[in-house]
Amino acid sequence: MCTPLLMPASDGCYSTSSLNITAMVGKYKMHRIFIDTGSSSDILYEHAFRKMSWEDQQLMEWVDYPVMGFSGEMNKPMGKINLPLIIGEGKKQRKVNLTFLIIKAETKHNVILGRVALGLLAAWVSTAQGMMVFPTLGGQMCIKAEEQCAIAEKWAPTMPKEVRLMADEKWVLNPNHPEQMITLGKELSENVRNHLKNLLREYADVFAFQHSDMTGIPRKIIEHQLKIHPNKKPIVVAHVDSLLVSNQINGVYEIKEERMKQYVQVVEGLMAKFESCVVIHVPRSQNKKADALSKLASSFADPVKEISVEEVLVPTTEVKMINVIQEDR
Repeated sequence: MCTPLLMPASDGCYSTSSLNITAMVGKYKMHRIFIDTGSSSDILYEHAFRKMSWEDQQLMEWVDYPVMGFSGEMNKPMGKINLPLIIGEGKKQRKVNLTFLIIKAETKHNVILGRVALGLLAAWVSTAQGMMVFPTLGGQMCIKAEEQCAIAEKWAPTMPKEVRLMADEKWVLNPNHPEQMITLGKELSENVRNHLKNLLREYADVFAFQHSDMTGIPRKIIEHQLKIHPNKKPIVVAHVDSLLVSNQINGVYEIKEERMKQYVQVVEGLMAKFESCVVIHVPRSQNKKADALSKLASSFADPVKEISVEEVLVPTTEVKMINVIQEDR
C-alpha cells in the first residue's frame, strides 16, 4: 500500500511566485532550479553547463531535435547530458538519474525540472504553498521555495542588454604599421574587448612588426635552405596524355615509320641534356580535371576564345640552314 503524501498546513499566506529550489546536479550545488510541471523535458542552461569542469562537459551528447520554449519558439538544444539529481537532506534524500537537455537562453534560472524528474521523484508540487513534497526511505521530505529567488524574481530591475558587435573588429595596435591589424571576435564583450586592448598595448614591445624587430634569432633557424647540390643536373619528369608517345619514347613499342623515328630522336636529344628524364603516361581517369577545364574554356565568350595559333610550315625534325654573318676585319 502506498503511503499518502501530506502537504504541511499553510500559515495563511499563499504564494504566487514560481517555485525555485536548490539541489545537487551531479557534483554541483545548483541554485535557482525552477520546478515546472508543464515542461516535458529537464533543462540545463548553457551558462550553468559552462561552469562545470572540462571532464564533465565532455559527457555532452549530440541531439538533432528541437524543443519548444515558454513563448512557443523552437530552440535546438546544444546537446544532452546524463547527470544524477540529489535532492533532500540527511536521511530524507533522493537520488535519480536524469537526462538534461542543454539549452542556450537568457534566463535567471540554472535548471528546469519537468514532469520526467517529478515523476521519478513521485513529487507533489503546490505553487500556492510554495513547496514540494516527495517520499524517501526516511519518510516524507518537504522542500520549500527559496525566498531569495522569489524576491529577486519580483524586484530585481531589468538590466539593459549588452551591445554586441555584428562583425569582428579590425583594430590597429601599432600606428606606425596601420596595415597590420588585429581581429577581435564579435563574441567578446565590451569589457573583455577593452581589457584585451589595454593588455596588448602594455606588451606591444614583444611583437615583431618588421624584420628588424626579430633580433636574437639565429639565421639558421629563420632561413630556409634548399638541399640541392649546385653541380647536379636537374631531374625532369614529363607527363603526356598519349600512351603511344610514352611507349615509343620509352622503347616499349618498336618505331617503324621513318618520320616518327626522327621525332623520337629529337626528344631523346633534349632528354640527354638532363641527368635524368622520365616520360610518364597520364591515364584518362587521372586527367578529368584538365578535360573539364578545357571544355569550360571553350565555352567562354570572345575574346577569351581567340587563341593565337602558330603555323609551322617546316617539320621540327628538319634542320634549317641559315647564313652565318661574320664581322669584317
